[in-house]
Amino acid sequence: MFTMAPKISASPEDGFSLVEALVALVLTLLIVATALWLLATDTALAESVPHAVDLQQRARLALSLVARDLAAAGSGPAYGRLAGPLARALPAVVPRRIGLTGSDSFTTVRSDALTVLWSPLPGLATETTMAITGSAPVTAVKNLQNCEGVPVCGLADGMTVLAYDDSGRHGLYAVTAVSGTDATLRSLQPSPPSFATGVVLLPVESRTYVFDRPARQLRAYDGYLSDAVVIDDVVGMEVAYVGEGTPPTAPKPELGTANCLFDAVGNPIASLATLPPAGDSLAPLPLEMFADGPWCGEGDRRFDVDLMRVRAVRIRLRMQAAVDQLRGTGIDFIRPGTRLRPLGTVADFTLTTEVTPWNLNVGR
Repeated sequence: MFTMAPKISASPEDGFSLVEALVALVLTLLIVATALWLLATDTALAESVPHAVDLQQRARLALSLVARDLAAAGSGPAYGRLAGPLARALPAVVPRRIGLTGSDSFTTVRSDALTVLWSPLPGLATETTMAITGSAPVTAVKNLQNCEGVPVCGLADGMTVLAYDDSGRHGLYAVTAVSGTDATLRSLQPSPPSFATGVVLLPVESRTYVFDRPARQLRAYDGYLSDAVVIDDVVGMEVAYVGEGTPPTAPKPELGTANCLFDAVGNPIASLATLPPAGDSLAPLPLEMFADGPWCGEGDRRFDVDLMRVRAVRIRLRMQAAVDQLRGTGIDFIRPGTRLRPLGTVADFTLTTEVTPWNLNVGR
C-alpha cells in the first residue's frame, strides 16, 4: 500500500528569518535616526531663529536712530543774518567725537564715529550784544532780547547752544543759568574760539555716535553730560561719506574778513582737488581728505574745509548673537563662539543704510 508523506506548510507563527530580522532592524534604526535628526534640527532652529530675528530687529532699530538724527543734520535758524542751513557756514557732520569729555583732536578722522549737529528750535536764534572771549570757559552773555515773545530767546538751563559766524568759526556751549535777559554759557571744548559782538546763538542738538570696540557697544554722546549705550553686541561700524567732487565754495565770510577759503576782498586762496563722480553726481570722499587742510574755524572746533563737500552718509553696522553657544567659527563670525556644528548658529548680521540730509543739499 502506497502512503503519501504529510504536507508541511509555513504559518505566521513560525517567525522571521535572520535576514528578514536584520532588514527590519536596519529600517527601524533608519527611521529612528531620521526622527532624532529632525528633532535635533527642530530644536536647534527653535533656539536660533528667535535670536536671529531679535538680532536683525535691534540692528534696524539702532540704525534708524542714527538715520533720524542724520536726516535733521544741518538745520539752522529760520530768520536773521545767517538764516538757512548750518551747512553754509560749518560742517553739520564730522567724523570724530566732539564734546566736553573725550573729544578727539580736530585733526582726527574716524570711520567708527560721527558727530551730527542740528537745530530743533530754528525760530529761536538770537545775536549777542557783546563779544565772547575764547580764553574764558564760562561766559556771560547779556541783553538777549525776546524772540517772538520767548524770554531769553528760549534759552534754558542745560540747553546746548551754537555760537557761530559766516567765516566758519563756531563753538558749542551749555547754558548753565538764565536770569532776565542774560545767560551764562559754559564752553564744551577745552579751547573755545573768540567771537565779536553780534555772533549768532542758536539752540542745537549735538549727538556723537561712536563704536566702543572693547565693550562691543554703539554709544550716543550729547557733547556734555549724557553718554549712553544705544545697543549692545556691536562688532563693527563703518561710516563713509559721499559728496561734491568740486571744491566747496562755503563758508564765505563778509567782505573785510578772511578765512580758509577766501581773502578779505573775496578772492579764493585755496587750491582743492576735484574728484571724479562714481556713476552719479556724487563722489566718494576718502577719510584722509578730511585731515589735510586747509583748516577753517578756530580752537578745538577747527575743521577741514573738505567736510563742506559732504552730501550723504553711509553707515554699516555689524552685530553678533549675544549668546556664545549660538556663534560658531569662520568668516560669519567676528568673535567665534563655542558651537561646534554649523546647525543652529546665528551668523553676524550686517546692515547698511545711506542718508542724504536735506539741509546738506538745499541750494547746492
